[in-house]
Amino acid sequence: MVKDAEETARSLGLKVQFVEARSGNDLDVAFDQAGKERAEALVMSMSPNFNAQTKLLADLARKHRLPTMYEWRRFSTAGGLISYGAETGDIYRRAAAFVDKILKGAKPADLRSSSRPIGTGSEHKFARELDLTLPPSLVQRTDELIR
Repeated sequence: MVKDAEETARSLGLKVQFVEARSGNDLDVAFDQAGKERAEALVMSMSPNFNAQTKLLADLARKHRLPTMYEWRRFSTAGGLISYGAETGDIYRRAAAFVDKILKGAKPADLRSSSRPIGTGSEHKFARELDLTLPPSLVQRTDELIR
């Protein structure tokens, strides 16, 4: 994942800085570090350790004025700027549908997902606080815009 992020950033002329937090106690320090290193934005790579920290992570991003992209929709609805990823409830529903098919005799190797990625964009008070305007092309591709 680190290698992919570095290669992608390099191809876009961007510099990647990695900030690590191993527990909830490390989060404020990690956001402080990102600020000291003059990060212009964050992409949160989520860990099960932080799944219950949605509000705290959104609040820290606001406190440090860092536009942040999250993997899960619930971070946007908690006040985060933007998320791109499948909705966790949808993942469970899809998994249950596959289990149902397998239990009814389908071969797992024959199952294919016809699903498409689900993106969630959020442009609201936090975006306005940062004087950010999402490009119209991004807004058009979002599944849900929270104002």
